[in-house]
Amino acid sequence: MQEDFIFPPPPDPRSPFRLHLAGTSYCDGNYRIELRERDLYFVFEYVESGRGQLQIDGVEYFPKAGDLYWIPDSGRRSYWSSSEEPWIKHWFNVSGPLVPELLKLYSLENVRLIHNFSRPELFTDGLARLQKDPQRAHLPLGPDILHAILAQAAADLLTGKDKQHSFSEEGVLLRDYLDRQIFRPMPDLETMSRVLRRSISGKRPISICSNANWPPLRSCCSAPARA
Repeated sequence: MQEDFIFPPPPDPRSPFRLHLAGTSYCDGNYRIELRERDLYFVFEYVESGRGQLQIDGVEYFPKAGDLYWIPDSGRRSYWSSSEEPWIKHWFNVSGPLVPELLKLYSLENVRLIHNFSRPELFTDGLARLQKDPQRAHLPLGPDILHAILAQAAADLLTGKDKQHSFSEEGVLLRDYLDRQIFRPMPDLETMSRVLRRSISGKRPISICSNANWPPLRSCCSAPARA
């Protein structure tokens, strides 16, 4: 087991962002972290290789090579590496009011794991920047690094959900029509069928999705139609 650490200087207590510790872990089968109630910081980690497990308030996740995950600043939190395929991972431990605000702004408060994070260099380059200039870890480097990571995570999440859902042209047409009716009474099935120029007596569903809560939540529904 080996770890490379970056120790920033003590932050100004008025700072909206505080970087407690950062580094890279080359884990073994004994690697396990149990965060205590007094450990009031967020953990952001990118898994370069290997696999492991994460538990947050009884919910289990399984981060593997290429994944980004983060751990909230409260609750029952533990994570550990597989002994067969131990993690190599890069990480930042951070706190301050800016962190939950960024998560909220990108609608990521309830997200914990992003598969196949598309810009792992944000972690390695970020660590290199901090190593070179640790005096600026709290402001401005830390917020800059975290903001870039979360913006990309939100974009990846949207792209990933789009890849998982196949939307027909009819579904997009109906979604756009319903979006325009948002302040009007809900149209009945016959009206929606006329929009699509289809009979209402069919069984094949049209998958539609509203983008009102982007990202990452979407509310889906279906209307029957016939091929």
